[in-house]
Amino acid sequence: MEKTITTLYSKYGTAFRYLVVGGLTTLINIVLFFGLTHLSLPWFWANIVAWFLSVLFAFITNKKVVFGSADMSLHTLFKESISFFTLRGAWFLCCHYGQI
Repeated sequence: MEKTITTLYSKYGTAFRYLVVGGLTTLINIVLFFGLTHLSLPWFWANIVAWFLSVLFAFITNKKVVFGSADMSLHTLFKESISFFTLRGAWFLCCHYGQI
């Protein structure tokens, strides 16, 4: 049984970690949104703050935990974070204000 789990993890470990991080990102977003609205922050701003912090969490954990990136130079971090946030920002705008 242990060999089967080890074999499956070595084959699908990245996908599994990606799914776990995605689930945690969603959970963080939901908890932050409802926590901030409970503290009387208007829903628009609560949504922006929750989105930003959950995407920041996703960026850091995907980089370190999912893909095991060792390159933490300022240039690489800046370039990758701009791409990561831009794509997720476009998706955020499409989902909230577009036709999806």
